[in-house]
Amino acid sequence: MKITQLIFVLMTGIFVVGCSNNTTNTAQDTPLFARYENIRVASVDEYKQLAESGNYTIIDLRTAEELLPENGGKIFEEAINIDFYDPNFDQKIEQLDRTKGYLTYCRSGNRSGQALEVFREKGFMEVIDLQGGKISWDKAQ
Repeated sequence: MKITQLIFVLMTGIFVVGCSNNTTNTAQDTPLFARYENIRVASVDEYKQLAESGNYTIIDLRTAEELLPENGGKIFEEAINIDFYDPNFDQKIEQLDRTKGYLTYCRSGNRSGQALEVFREKGFMEVIDLQGGKISWDKAQ
């Protein structure tokens, strides 16, 4: 077998193996552009529409003290609280269903913006953050 034929056979084999179709479809198998297009920030108006649709679980990422009525309370009473500063934050996120949709917010958008990266790294399919957090929500109301 000539060297050029050997190289051709090897390259063909590499191409076929590299292009084979994997039948499982986990978050890690989904193309990056498809996985991350729904991990993003939304305006107050869009966020309000999404929240009112009832299709999302709302996560308030603020501390328990920030949730007190004298400190502004929650935007949505049905929001679950997962404190971004909790040492077990990652473990609490791990317990959520990655295939469901989530809306997140914090006070200013800083913590929830950082949390988007955590959700992205863990393979969540849809997480939408409130741009500017509760501060921008309150200003718009």
